[in-house]
Amino acid sequence: MEVLKIPKGHVIVKRKDKVKGLYLIQDGSVIQKLDFAEITLRKNGIIGSLRNDEFVNDFIAAEDTTVVLLPCKNPEELKAV
Repeated sequence: MEVLKIPKGHVIVKRKDKVKGLYLIQDGSVIQKLDFAEITLRKNGIIGSLRNDEFVNDFIAAEDTTVVLLPCKNPEELKAV
């Protein structure tokens, strides 16, 4: 587990990035960009739309944000938690 400080406007993960883990938002907010929509995730939101070993959306810090990285490489590892 690792705590990360993400500045406003920084891309946290991009679509098709390899999964290193899921991110739990502790403070701030994150924009989840879908094909034709944007969703704002706030405290206790999870950055982790994934398929196999890739993210399926872009996630960008909407403001200075703190996240906790929960390491995992694929969805199967989450089943063991």
